Amino acid sequence: MKAIVALPIAGLLSDQRVGVVADEMRAVKAEWEKAGCTIAYMGFNLIPLSVIPEIRITDKGLVLVPEMTIAPLFEAA
Repeated sequence: MKAIVALPIAGLLSDQRVGVVADEMRAVKAEWEKAGCTIAYMGFNLIPLSVIPEIRITDKGLVLVPEMTIAPLFEAA
């Protein structure tokens, strides 16, 4: 793992002081750019937020938000 910002409080908040989180975020953004990612970083952060339509990736899988169902990631062969 190159960089991480741990969010142990409901997966949304850190229990660290703001200076620590800011340093971790700078490290994550630097790795993001080094990897050549072109998606806006803040937009990427919203992907797992399962209340924003239409489809979201969560720890439970791919969520179809309007139906609030989990979609299979693979189809049977």
